[in-house]
Amino acid sequence: MDDTPSTVSSMPGKGKRKSNLAVAVDSWNSSSCQDQIIKLANNQRTVNWMKKIRRQMHENPELAFEEFETSRLIRHHLDQLGIAYRWPVARTGVVATIGSGSPPLL
Repeated sequence: MDDTPSTVSSMPGKGKRKSNLAVAVDSWNSSSCQDQIIKLANNQRTVNWMKKIRRQMHENPELAFEEFETSRLIRHHLDQLGIAYRWPVARTGVVATIGSGSPPLL
């Protein structure tokens, strides 16, 4: 079973679905957006998912600029969440983009 927080809306043309977090960030200007983010952050499924990722990263420590497995793990989850990213950046780095780039910035 996939532990990624549940998905709610399709991404146009990609056949992928956005996570609740991506939808919340996209709708930041809505009056209930902050409440949605807080609710998602306090959701036990989200907490468990984040703990699982943290544990996976700590089980495989890597030296600076040699984080190949960490990079793979992060890219895997970004792909599942439908979040765009650039890779590689400085060999193993990943730069994800969420939202429009306009304030408010997270």
